[in-house]
Amino acid sequence: MQSIRPLIAVAATLLGSLLPLEPIQASAHISCPDVTDVHLIAPPPGRGATRFLPWLQGGQQYFAVVDLNYDGCTAGGIPPGLSVLVTLSSSDASVASVPVDVPIRFGDTIGEFAITTYPQTHPSTATISASLSSTASTSMVVLAATAAYTVTDLGMLPNAISTAPHAINSNATVVGVSGSDESGTGHAFVTSQSAGIQDLGTLPGNSFSSANGINDAGTIVGTSMLDQSGQVISRRAVVWNSGQIADLGIPSMTGSNGVVSTLEGNAINTSGHVAGTYETNYFHTGGFLWTPAGGFLLLGSIGSFGEVVSGMNDSDTVVGLTGGGVPIVWRGWSPAPLGVTPAQIQQARQANGGTVPLPRINNGGKVVFGNLTGTPGALLAMPGVPDGFGSLTVPTGTGLNDSGQTVGLLSTEGGASGFLYQGARIEDLNWVIDPASPWIVADARAINNAGQIAALGRMVSGSAPHALLLSPITQADSTPPVVTVPSAPVVAEATGPNGAAVSFTASASDPDNGPVPVSCSPASGSAFALGTTTVTCTATDAAGNLGSASFKVVVRDTTPPALMLSSDITVNATSPAGAVVFFAAMASDLVDGAVPVNCARPSGSTFAIGTTTVVCSASDKSGNTATGSFNVHVKGAGEQLADLRAYVNQNNLGPGKSLTDKLDATIAAFNASDQTTACATLQAFINEVQAQSGKKLLSDQATYLTSAANQIRAVLGC
Repeated sequence: MQSIRPLIAVAATLLGSLLPLEPIQASAHISCPDVTDVHLIAPPPGRGATRFLPWLQGGQQYFAVVDLNYDGCTAGGIPPGLSVLVTLSSSDASVASVPVDVPIRFGDTIGEFAITTYPQTHPSTATISASLSSTASTSMVVLAATAAYTVTDLGMLPNAISTAPHAINSNATVVGVSGSDESGTGHAFVTSQSAGIQDLGTLPGNSFSSANGINDAGTIVGTSMLDQSGQVISRRAVVWNSGQIADLGIPSMTGSNGVVSTLEGNAINTSGHVAGTYETNYFHTGGFLWTPAGGFLLLGSIGSFGEVVSGMNDSDTVVGLTGGGVPIVWRGWSPAPLGVTPAQIQQARQANGGTVPLPRINNGGKVVFGNLTGTPGALLAMPGVPDGFGSLTVPTGTGLNDSGQTVGLLSTEGGASGFLYQGARIEDLNWVIDPASPWIVADARAINNAGQIAALGRMVSGSAPHALLLSPITQADSTPPVVTVPSAPVVAEATGPNGAAVSFTASASDPDNGPVPVSCSPASGSAFALGTTTVTCTATDAAGNLGSASFKVVVRDTTPPALMLSSDITVNATSPAGAVVFFAAMASDLVDGAVPVNCARPSGSTFAIGTTTVVCSASDKSGNTATGSFNVHVKGAGEQLADLRAYVNQNNLGPGKSLTDKLDATIAAFNASDQTTACATLQAFINEVQAQSGKKLLSDQATYLTSAANQIRAVLGC
């Protein structure tokens, strides 16, 4: 311990300015001397809302001092060259638990000892207890961690007094305002690690603009003042493409709420749709949605106090607040409350310095409002964070990504910090940046899907607010993502010659990156040929580790062809053998197209008098067979005679009943199996018809009757 003796004087000097996190006075003065307090000699400068938490970086040695109290000592009870054995114990394995022999000169009130910490992935609290052999002891909380984020100062526009970030896209491009939003002298900016900070400019004739949102294509939305003839007209919603500013114009609105005079562009999604807030000349506010194709749509109102818009996702779901401070969500045109109680709104207001915070929404429909996060109607509170004064700080969320990682503000009387909430745990971002960094993260405004954070910061030594980019420090990662694919073959029915379009679900999760995109070959929804196809799905994490998995897609053909057969057929016999009958029989298969049809009696066959059932079948190449049938009815002499008699009666053909009588005689002879008489009487019928042709019978009628009677004679075999 001799090497650290010179630090005793330094420790004594610093004790007056150091605030122990949880100084606990000795409960009894049993030993002589007694430990009353423990301090770190040289913690880093104060940081944010939890600035009184001393920082111990893993793997390094720090020194602590022990306050000693001699009140319980009797006169002469302290021998010269006192050596006090202090037992140092820890509730966390990252901090050593060892007995330390603290040398103390006679009359000194402090001693010192060393603490060695070990690296940790994330910060954790540990209680260090220093005590003598008595029950009296004291404790403090220490923090051990390794830095998880790098901090990049995004700079400031010339002559600006501050720079505030508002949004970040997947390319780590940050937008915001550099200057004063309140005074109306700031300029919208865009900045990236490669190009630095750039002034986006304003509408002609004014000096204020603010960039409030950016999509992954780099299109930026915001607000700019509009001047005319040297006078401020109003704020206008604008978009910037490739640095060029464009005014979205003013929507038409008249009536009891007035005429729209002011617009603010607050959010933009992948499709380039813009959401924002309008105000009328009667000071009524409301939400709007603007699309490049359709222009303005004024969103529905939920009450008489107006609304403001604060966020939108790729599904055009919009969130905001009513004029009364109630968080709401618009799906389509209609607004609905998020399901937050008045008590929760009041708590969020208090944690946000007396102002109701604005809700935000991600592409999964998850929202954050104050310290609440989740889906509308099912919001849960994020945990509070110790503030260094023995109480919990309520967080205020200001942004979230599609994985649900949430960032925001921790604010106390002692200062402010940005935070990150993930996995049901809140971390003060000042815990997870390099402790040697000159920056304090005072607020976190937005986070992209890569976990990069747009934050507001100031220097430890004091400075105007700057926009900061916090980038996760990637650790060596050799673990590939786990790809999950269907555990059994996916079976689909062929829908055509090319097989079938088959959809399936595949996902991947990485221990370090969480859910990662999956690429499958062939892709879900592709056309799969008949038979078995192996699908291979792969996923790559941020470190380039490749994970893969395979499964089978089986496309089968179990659908028989579709038969197209004639309906039942009725014909007249033309001879004693019956009649030749033609019919249609076709079949079409989804996979094979037209396939041949086999019928028990082919078309063109001679069908006997009476009814014959024709059975047809068709088979595809997969062996699926379809079977169908229809009836062929061939009328003999008896049915044809009856038909002929009915024709004569229906048309009242004469002369008199002469024709009917001859047919009745023929039918009677036929029924008696008297072929000779039947042939004779039928010939007599023909003779009379021919005699009456052009007289009692029209020529067409005579022709029909003669033809029908001759066909019947042929069937009778006359």
